[in-house]
Amino acid sequence: MTTLGRLLAKVSVGDACWEWTGCRERSGYGSFYMGQRRAYAHRAAYQLLVGPIPDGLQVDHLCRNRACVRPDHLEPVTQRENILRGASPAAHRAQQTHCLRGHRYEPSTTQWKRGRRECLICSRLMRRLPGGRWVLGHGLHRKPDGWGCRCGLSYVPCTTGNQRTHARKMHHQHLGAIRTADHATLSRRVAS
Repeated sequence: MTTLGRLLAKVSVGDACWEWTGCRERSGYGSFYMGQRRAYAHRAAYQLLVGPIPDGLQVDHLCRNRACVRPDHLEPVTQRENILRGASPAAHRAQQTHCLRGHRYEPSTTQWKRGRRECLICSRLMRRLPGGRWVLGHGLHRKPDGWGCRCGLSYVPCTTGNQRTHARKMHHQHLGAIRTADHATLSRRVAS
């Protein structure tokens, strides 16, 4: 029996996918021997039915079914493209359009640091606490006329009760307003 005949004997041809019925790896990919070497069934099917896989490329399942060996469901792509098409954490990060605080990733508000995108608006608002922990940079500090925060907003001291507690409550209201502000307003506030 030829190699192609052995391969097709272990395939269940359906309307959509050609399901591999032979041995499978734990990852869900089919396993097939081509000569003395074991290969993934989808790679073997591509090589036998379409042609050689170009150097440096991987065979990606367009149908997202790892057991599929149908040639028109397989496409040679780079490793990067294969990963970004999948459901890995790297693929999810690449598909994000906004940072965790809701700022849109745009060339003017995004920088790359250690291979990851970083929101410039958030990084400008961050400040380092003693001990190295980073927090949103609207920390309260004492001013001659009362309390203030890094963004320049001052809080008038109250005449009754604890001034710092009053300032903290006002500060949290201010932070809530900042979090709900639209991107353009926040960008102007940070730039000034």
